[in-house]
Amino acid sequence: MIPGGRLKMGERLSRKRTGFLIFLCWLAYMSAYIGRLNYSASLIRIVSELGISRAKGGIVASFFFFAYGAGQLVHGILSRHYNLRWSIPISMFFSAVWNLLMPFCSTVAPMKYLWLLNGFTQSVLWSSLIRALGLYLSEQDLKQAVWVMSTTTGVGTVLAYGISAFLMRFSTWRASFWLASVVLLSVGLIWFWGYGGIQKSTAAAERTQERQPVHGKKKKSPAFLLAFGVILLFAILNNLIKDGLTTWTPSILYELYGLPETLSVLLTLGLPLLAICGSFLCVRLSSRIRDHVMLCCVFYGISFAAVGILILFLPAGIWPLTLGCFALSSLAMAAVNNVITSLMPLQLRTEADCGRTAGIANAFCYIGSTISSYALGAMADQCGWNGVFYLLLGLTALALVVCGIYYPLSRRLMLDKAGKIC
Repeated sequence: MIPGGRLKMGERLSRKRTGFLIFLCWLAYMSAYIGRLNYSASLIRIVSELGISRAKGGIVASFFFFAYGAGQLVHGILSRHYNLRWSIPISMFFSAVWNLLMPFCSTVAPMKYLWLLNGFTQSVLWSSLIRALGLYLSEQDLKQAVWVMSTTTGVGTVLAYGISAFLMRFSTWRASFWLASVVLLSVGLIWFWGYGGIQKSTAAAERTQERQPVHGKKKKSPAFLLAFGVILLFAILNNLIKDGLTTWTPSILYELYGLPETLSVLLTLGLPLLAICGSFLCVRLSSRIRDHVMLCCVFYGISFAAVGILILFLPAGIWPLTLGCFALSSLAMAAVNNVITSLMPLQLRTEADCGRTAGIANAFCYIGSTISSYALGAMADQCGWNGVFYLLLGLTALALVVCGIYYPLSRRLMLDKAGKIC
């Protein structure tokens, strides 16, 4: 046993099975994005075809994010009691059902409730997948798994937007929901088969772990609680910015610069690709910057600079520059998201249940997501896209101010703790 009562189960898996488990977790969460972002990727055409405002179109995504965030709190706490072989494919099955029904909606009203159900259904996934990795991986495989899982967002977003752009060009936006249903059902079956094999290979070890009580549980220090509180605030700001960019960049390129709808969606694919680079950079920097809050601060600074440059040169009307600034900001926000939802829970897994930590952190992320789709759409309706850009600048500035307050406070708390020990 290691501290926290967790077996070194990664050492019981062969290298092949360890790699296969990481791949299964990656495949499950990546495919969920195809059945999640297909609405945002098709939003231009849906708004146009249904004749609705941007705010009304955005509220459907907000319903998803609200349910996803609330579900993260529930499933983050309960995930340690789930049978992971069953819970994940069941979640994907119901998500496939909600996707299948979406194209039959002719108004926003039923869409938002279907997407609400989809959000709660998919909220099972992240905390459960992080728990699976925490159960089976050895320390040497940890950083590899963190980086691999961080690419799910980028790859899933590229596929969701790419598929939607292709289908909007040659078919209908409704086809992206039908295709997502097929993908989710298929991957659910693959998980059930693949994870079952891993469970059988470590069944005895799992039974031993279940009988073993948890040792070494300690009261959290004030410094830890301060850092975790700041991280949760950063989670809200992060997804407000990140998902706002993902949702509205195609509309910005279409409305401000007159680019065709399909081209606007395709150009947006560059954002998640650069996000993969941001996740890799985050993992590399984590060995130099141990404090998770200060690591986030570095990337909020990058995002602040990117949005500032965008506002400064906006009158020039150069759309590649605007897209480049969005890309840099997305890269930075992807890195922050990786710290909050993957790096921190897995690095602290000997101190706290990683599924619970990931679930709570991800829940706060989706508070930001819930606000972003509707609020940025409403801001654009009322103040134009310039108002949206200034709002994004203010959010990144707020994160930097919080970092400036956090740093001296955390150092003081750590010095007080060291003084008490001495």
